[in-house]
Amino acid sequence: MGRAMDGQPPSQKARGPGWLALGLMLASGCKPEGGTRSGILEISTDVLDFGDIALGEEATLEVEILNGSDQLQELLSTSLVEGRTTTWSYEREGPTSLDPGGSAILIVTFSPVEIGESEGRLQVRTTAEELATSYVSLRGVGTASTADNDGDGYSAATGDCDDGDATVYPGAEERCDGKDNDCDGDIHPEERDEDYDGHRRCAGDCDDADARVYPGAREICDGKDNDCDGLPTEDADLDGDGFSICDDDCDDADPLAWPGNPEECDFIDNDCSGFVDDIDDDLDGYSPCALGGDCDDSDPDAFPVVVDGEALEEGDGTVANPFQTIGRAMDNLDSICRTIVLMPGTYALQLDWTSGEIQFNGGGESSRAVVLTPPLDEETGEASSRIFSVSGGAALRLQNLTLEKGNASTDGGAIRAVGASVGLSYVTVRDCSSAGDGGAIAISSGRLDLQDCSFDGNRSLDDGGALALVSSVLVDDGSSYEDNRGTRGGAILSESSNLTITDGRFSDNAATDDGGALTAIGGSGLRLERNRIWVNTAGREGGGMALADVNAPSSILRNNWFQDNYAGQTGGGINISGSSAALLIANNTLVDNTAAASGGEDHGAAIHVQTENSSGLAIWSNLFAWNDGRSALKVPVGSGASVAYNSAEFTSGGTEFDIGPLEDVGNNVEEDPRFTLWDPGAADPSGYDLSLQGSSPARDSGPVDGEGPAGYTTWSDGDGSRNDRGMTGGPGATP
Repeated sequence: MGRAMDGQPPSQKARGPGWLALGLMLASGCKPEGGTRSGILEISTDVLDFGDIALGEEATLEVEILNGSDQLQELLSTSLVEGRTTTWSYEREGPTSLDPGGSAILIVTFSPVEIGESEGRLQVRTTAEELATSYVSLRGVGTASTADNDGDGYSAATGDCDDGDATVYPGAEERCDGKDNDCDGDIHPEERDEDYDGHRRCAGDCDDADARVYPGAREICDGKDNDCDGLPTEDADLDGDGFSICDDDCDDADPLAWPGNPEECDFIDNDCSGFVDDIDDDLDGYSPCALGGDCDDSDPDAFPVVVDGEALEEGDGTVANPFQTIGRAMDNLDSICRTIVLMPGTYALQLDWTSGEIQFNGGGESSRAVVLTPPLDEETGEASSRIFSVSGGAALRLQNLTLEKGNASTDGGAIRAVGASVGLSYVTVRDCSSAGDGGAIAISSGRLDLQDCSFDGNRSLDDGGALALVSSVLVDDGSSYEDNRGTRGGAILSESSNLTITDGRFSDNAATDDGGALTAIGGSGLRLERNRIWVNTAGREGGGMALADVNAPSSILRNNWFQDNYAGQTGGGINISGSSAALLIANNTLVDNTAAASGGEDHGAAIHVQTENSSGLAIWSNLFAWNDGRSALKVPVGSGASVAYNSAEFTSGGTEFDIGPLEDVGNNVEEDPRFTLWDPGAADPSGYDLSLQGSSPARDSGPVDGEGPAGYTTWSDGDGSRNDRGMTGGPGATP
């Protein structure tokens, strides 16, 4: 980018047709107006005005710094403190130690990237008491490019309204392409696509007011000529399941729903019967799906017991006559099925489970229909205990319900498991707290399986705002973590554990110390794939996540999206620390993360590596953009890490890559990733599309199969093409 940083050699930029020079004669006593003079040091001017410069060209002006004293003076630093680094760059010629009468030259280059006025400011710091910090204002105006980039004989300066398209220029023949080919400011009505169906009137759209009508469209049961062939057809099958809406397909956008299709446990009305998951092969009145709880649908004698808080006291636990309380259900639990189905309502429960398996299913249409809370104090109305304690090799399974207001004086606000296993599917855990670890759940020497769960508003006075795991296993598919708080690990703390987290969502979690979303310390393996880690905060290290002593070569972080995370010190997206590190960080996208360390400390706004022994760490094919810190990626020199095929751009306040020559394995570049839809600095990442434009240089430019660290040499995208850098590329991307 032509940027010169202190202690680093400047890159050389060719001087284009717009080159200018400012003659300076300070050594002979002449000084232009507007300069700064202290009697000790002199700066030739405090304003550089470059005038009008066409896009694609650049201009260069010079500033001289003269030591007019009789003592040696030092140039401490020069830096661009205002303005875009893509627009303003500088080089310094001459020594940093100025003898009496000696001078140094700052060569400033203006390379406009947009039409209109641009401003910047250089800061010069010296040892001179009267001129310790000085500034030079930079001004320039970008004008229309004189280049003919598309070779059509016209430039932007001569009226070409799209200099990237050779079919567009003043006087060109209009085509049926929706473009203003002749640059007259008007698109012909026949070229418009009023219904946004991708087809124009001039290309045969016979009804440009209906997005369901265009050449090649599927015919549907609406009485219209949907495919514009002149012959209306009423039996379109939009989802390809063999049925149209005219054949009573209850959802012609879902190929899993059609009349007579066998029902499955997927919350879909597969057979179009009007009921969801209504399977009952043994005719015992219970479905094996989450809403029914039948653990063996081939045995009519194996079925759950049912509880309804509004039922009569003499209930027998059947669907027609449920038990009124969970206590009665526990006393009459089916010896085979071991499952309790709870009808919609709120239930108070405090259960110590130490032997065998037990399962609770919510019988409502969503997890919010059934709520479990600990018993409330009659005087204060507050909960003072957790809901479940599990130990002794026992197993607890929960489906389709909510745990709420658990409050423990030790670990695990809602659930604590020691030497046991816990499984949650479609469960919400919210507003729980603990004075120890795990505001929602604490697992020690056990296993936790999660599927499509939600953890919201949980608090730990110690570590793990939602989850805390010690010497345990976590497998999580598709859960969300929002607004959880802890000391380390705003959402999750893992110590000496094995984690697999896929397709998760982490937003607005906060850690007082490290790991805004997650802190992992040691462990036998870590696999994080296709997660969104957004707007999390750490008071110290790892705004998104903090990894300490993760030294398991099989560990992988890939295809994750880190955005708008903040660390008070280092590692805005990811911070890696400890005595050694071994893991693969590949095909992730890290944008707009901040590391706010002060002084001379290295920030690592996207990724910061502190580990001196990183011989097992590989950072390959990631995208870094608009991160804020002294560097986007910081890796210690001589650490032995492998860094390759990463792209970085627009690091505010620093450099893109701060890595040693031995760690730079190659193909690390500074370039605009050209995301499909992106607004730097926006507060909400959810509305943006960080897939790559067709013109993105990150497309098909990642590693090829056969390259890479030991054990990971397959890089091709799902369509078989070469690896795209960032989260949308590689074998781990969403199909």
